Amino acid sequence: MTRRGSSSSRGRGRGGAGGNSATATHDISIYEEIVNNDSSSNNRNISSLDANPYTSTSARGGRRRHHQQHRMLENEKDDDDEEERATISSITNKRNNRSRRRILLAILLAIAVALGVGLGIGFYVSNNNNNDSDDSSNTANGSSSSGGGDREIDVGNGTNTSTSSSPTPFTTSPYYTDNTIIPKPLPGDMASAIQYHVIMQDISSLISLNDMANEEGQGGGERQPTAQQLARDFIVLYDVLPLSVMDEDSVTGEDTVRTSTAPSETTSSSTAAVGAFSVGASSSSASASSASKASSIVSTNNALPTRPYLQRTTPAYRVAQRYAAAVLYFATNGTNWETNSFWVTPGVHECDFIGVTCEELPIPAITLDEAMQNPDTMPTHDEGGVNTTMERMIVAIDLPENSMGGYLPQEMVAMPYLQRLGLWSNQISGSIPSQIGKLSRLTSLLLDDNRFTGSIPSEIGMLREMTDLAMGMNMGITGRIPSELGSLDKLEQLHLAKMTLSGYIPAAFGNMANLQELNLGYNMLESSLPDSLTKLGNLESLILDNNHFTGSVTSSWRNMTKLKRLEIQMNDMVFNADTDLCYLRTTSSESVGSLEILVADCQGYPPEVTCSCCTSCLR
Repeated sequence: MTRRGSSSSRGRGRGGAGGNSATATHDISIYEEIVNNDSSSNNRNISSLDANPYTSTSARGGRRRHHQQHRMLENEKDDDDEEERATISSITNKRNNRSRRRILLAILLAIAVALGVGLGIGFYVSNNNNNDSDDSSNTANGSSSSGGGDREIDVGNGTNTSTSSSPTPFTTSPYYTDNTIIPKPLPGDMASAIQYHVIMQDISSLISLNDMANEEGQGGGERQPTAQQLARDFIVLYDVLPLSVMDEDSVTGEDTVRTSTAPSETTSSSTAAVGAFSVGASSSSASASSASKASSIVSTNNALPTRPYLQRTTPAYRVAQRYAAAVLYFATNGTNWETNSFWVTPGVHECDFIGVTCEELPIPAITLDEAMQNPDTMPTHDEGGVNTTMERMIVAIDLPENSMGGYLPQEMVAMPYLQRLGLWSNQISGSIPSQIGKLSRLTSLLLDDNRFTGSIPSEIGMLREMTDLAMGMNMGITGRIPSELGSLDKLEQLHLAKMTLSGYIPAAFGNMANLQELNLGYNMLESSLPDSLTKLGNLESLILDNNHFTGSVTSSWRNMTKLKRLEIQMNDMVFNADTDLCYLRTTSSESVGSLEILVADCQGYPPEVTCSCCTSCLR
């Protein structure tokens, strides 16, 4: 209708006349503007309705699709957020792990530093204590570095005597290390010097000065120092002499030594023991003199300033001898001996130990220092062409029936002047050391009635001065009789009875032309008797009973005219003694010998041995 009105109005204007044309034109413009504005407004409203799915009718069918797209966008955004959070968490964990590792490393480093400082302080304090102990032992006999009170010290006679400020000796070894290494350059302290010398001269083994005798925890006890360590420590820490006494040989009375006003009971009893037990001593007066001098040393070395008894300027042979004597004491449980007077007593010469006999002999004048400088050229004890000095050296040790236990140490080799070693009827166990074969002056080796094991060392055949060898009544010794024993052409007595020897009698026994007594009874020997035995023209006693010998006695035994005793029973031998042996009987009218005792298996029916002249028949 509007458009129609508009048309008639325009028609009328065109056809009208004159003054209304401008007004009409203006109205038309305003109308068109209004119409155009309404049209654009309607268009905008329609567009907005189309854009809003809740107001636009045409788009409501796409609501579901729109929601789905919106959810997908939100899900993608959530996924991105989750991934970002995971990445951030991973980075944070890595940083935390690195921080924890750094903290742990710092803690471990701090602990290591603390341990190092603690160990360093411990070693420093330990070294200072050892140095204080060394200084105190060199300035006062047994005075403690801490200045403690009275203690008891074992002076070697089985009795403890109370002394002023004296440490208990021989309990631990301040020089013990798990890995003892020969020091280079040469050692400067006495302990290392002794250790170096005895190892380089094959007196002691490295392991004996390195390891403990008992592993920790065995037998429920603590680890104990070896006899070699104890001997070394005795010489270094406890073996001192009063400054007023330069040598015990100079001890003659009150002019040289200030004696104690109240000597201990141990001193008097030890003096009496030395005088009473003088086996092998040259004379009773000499024994009493040694006891008097030893008593003077014991009674004074606790009251005066002291100095080390042995020094690096002491002859090396003398140092080694005292060391070996101390090792023998500790290795055979010296504190349990029935008699041990003055053994390992500080300042008392080893020649004054009970049961020890000495002679003043020339020895190489090589000091301990000089011996360490040239260990490979150390002269032997009997080597000529070297400077000598006179020293009292051990020539005999006699300690029979003395409750000695433990073992016989190889350090006996450090007594090269030893001529007699009598240790029979004790409880010494272990093997007989082969080093005994180096004691070239040894004439008597009496080790029977002990608890030795192993075998007879063939090195004994090197003892060409040997006259008396007794190892019988050691059931633990097994094996064959070494043929090297036949080299002992000066041997007069050989006792190997009641052992567990097997095999046969070596034919080399026929070379022992001076042999007078041969006892091989109660063994497991077999085979026939060697004809070489008939060469023993000086043989007086032959005991072969309780073995497994076979064969017979031949007419060649006629040459054994000095034979006085023959025991051949309890064997598997078959022979006629009437024709082969009875002519040696002193009761025979045709006697050509000295046979007084003849025992054979002449009993039974028929007897294995036919003997009408036997003094006793067995079987």
